[in-house]
Amino acid sequence: MQTIQQSISDSMRVLEKWTEAQNSTPPAVSTEEMLATMKELLASDLAARGFMAALSTSQIDLSGDFLKALKQAVQEHPAVSHDLIVKNIIMSATASIQHKNSGKSEQALASQAVSERNCRLAQLLSNDGLDATLKAASQAIDSFETTRADTAAATSAAGASSEAGQTDDYWHSFFRRWGYTRELLQEVQSRYSSSFSR
Repeated sequence: MQTIQQSISDSMRVLEKWTEAQNSTPPAVSTEEMLATMKELLASDLAARGFMAALSTSQIDLSGDFLKALKQAVQEHPAVSHDLIVKNIIMSATASIQHKNSGKSEQALASQAVSERNCRLAQLLSNDGLDATLKAASQAIDSFETTRADTAAATSAAGASSEAGQTDDYWHSFFRRWGYTRELLQEVQSRYSSSFSR
């Protein structure tokens, strides 16, 4: 069975190939080819997580045929795509803050770059569904109170992405699963207020 690390590596190889193709004239990979691959990746939860994680750190230019294919693929798999974009913003932003607080400035900057790229993705892919997911996550931060007593029960409830991604309970379970505090999440919310205030 494939792991998330293997899924990320597989997606990185695909994105590297496409990055090279972007720099050739004419482009060596068509929009249709990229779209078919993206749709296949986003159809599986593990592959989707790997693809979105790889996209967060890759050097591929978020424009042209690539962006056109990505927008269409996300439209066909909105629930998992929107969920992962928002989670990737939160996870990389909290990592950046935690690294900075621990004096790990290099890792803090790397995590911040990932968060900013995910915010850029959210901006480029903005639609009603993604904006609603960002708003739901922001509202859940506002209402979140960390109580360690119910962490174990909440962790098991934080399952795969679904329409539940629009509820406070869904996001609170995600926050508890990763051990986030309300203060940390509010700092993320403040730092990236332009994304969360859509």
